[in-house]
Amino acid sequence: CVCSRLCVLPWSDVLLVSVLKGQTVNICVCVCSRLCVLPWSDVLLVSVLKGQNVTGIRPGKGKKEPLTESAAVVLLRAETLQRLNRYRELTRYLKVVHSGNTELLQAVRDLIPLFLMKAGDFSSALSSFFYPPPGVCCPVCRLTPRLFTLYLRIITTATAPSATAAIATQPLSPDTPWEEVKGAVVPRQVEVVKFGLRVLKSNMAVYKDSQSWAYFLHVLNSPAG
Repeated sequence: CVCSRLCVLPWSDVLLVSVLKGQTVNICVCVCSRLCVLPWSDVLLVSVLKGQNVTGIRPGKGKKEPLTESAAVVLLRAETLQRLNRYRELTRYLKVVHSGNTELLQAVRDLIPLFLMKAGDFSSALSSFFYPPPGVCCPVCRLTPRLFTLYLRIITTATAPSATAAIATQPLSPDTPWEEVKGAVVPRQVEVVKFGLRVLKSNMAVYKDSQSWAYFLHVLNSPAG
């Protein structure tokens, strides 16, 4: 019996420790039942990345198998896809993948607007702040003042930080270079203003932040593109 997927276990894992100590000899069944890392060529993963599967559920009869990966794997895939400039594929993946660490997964998902912006799709990026529908906490609810001004700068200049991002709570180095977003079209000023006002209305932390207001007013007073 051979496990068809590469399994990643921590050194402290009970099964791994027992193997190293010689307490377990036949590990095949145990290993195959653990959380495994899907290869990039996996049919379900490929269909999700290409946009052919928007549910993240492996097709077939019987028990439904959702796309589920550990938080560490999600972070590694996110970093890899960013380095390859495959931002649209990354957003498709993040929308459907499941993980045991829901808090960290949510922190990565909150960067979907950023990835859409770096893909040059500003329209979808602005809409994604307020998705899912009312009744569910949207990314705008967790938006920080720092990220608010960052996003305003991106959509008004069509430039973005060149560095990869891991989670929304991770600060961006002030030395990070910015680069042009290829194929991006700066939204009309009225669309930017509507977005800013909607964020200020929805997020109390941003509303109470003086620097957020200062930057937003700066945008209001800038010549329309």
